[in-house]
Amino acid sequence: TQLQPINQKLYTKDLTKVIQNHIIPLSSSSSSSSSHDGGNQFQVISTSEQQNATLESTMTSQDGVNTYRITGQLYRTTVDQVFDLLWNLERSIALSGSLEAVDLLNEFETGEPLLMIADDENAKNKNEEQAEKKHVIQVIYHAHKSPGFMISARDFLLIRTNVRLSDQRRCIATTSITHGSVGERPRFVRGHLHFSGYVLERNKSDESVVNVTYVIKSDPRGSLPTWVLNMANNTLINKFVELQAHIDQMNKWVDVELTDVVCCEAIH
Repeated sequence: TQLQPINQKLYTKDLTKVIQNHIIPLSSSSSSSSSHDGGNQFQVISTSEQQNATLESTMTSQDGVNTYRITGQLYRTTVDQVFDLLWNLERSIALSGSLEAVDLLNEFETGEPLLMIADDENAKNKNEEQAEKKHVIQVIYHAHKSPGFMISARDFLLIRTNVRLSDQRRCIATTSITHGSVGERPRFVRGHLHFSGYVLERNKSDESVVNVTYVIKSDPRGSLPTWVLNMANNTLINKFVELQAHIDQMNKWVDVELTDVVCCEAIH
């Protein structure tokens, strides 16, 4: 059953702000501790190399809410392949350590430009291209598992969209909304996602590598112990590891299919 009514203009406006004010600026910043969000410095909190995924996690805090940014590289893949994995709702549970249910409540297209480029020499042409595109906006419900005994599970009511910034650069953006038909549910505390998003870009020196930046500012609401908040950061890093694992598995399937074709040709 589709969620009705929905305020398409408001949702488009909210996602435009998220993309232009947060996702693009934060992904364009250097991954060093000199980067800023809201006037505060990002501090490196962890680096790791796991299963071919090279990652750096940074964090800044404003108004008591942390903003996390994970930057990394994924190998033997393409921008479109990574996008398809991230956009696929059925795969989102497998890529998350805490997500237990995802429901698509509504989906619509908007002809409004979600990104206006101001600092590019080809900005005029790119803005005209963006204005001609129709962007899909989805209303989705996320239910997360409880992280521990006597701790309430969290859920979120979200909208998300994606924008192709160029042939080899794509963006996904998500933010919270409220709706009278989807109130707080038993067992859950309704969290608030200020914003989250990915920017995927082909590596300039190696076409088989995709540079990925993930940013998130989320308020789980309610009272949570420090160990749960620390665990959340590890979950973000694990998402990259799972992405690389999915990519590697898909490549194995392709290799098997190609081998089968060669064998068949050899027989005939």
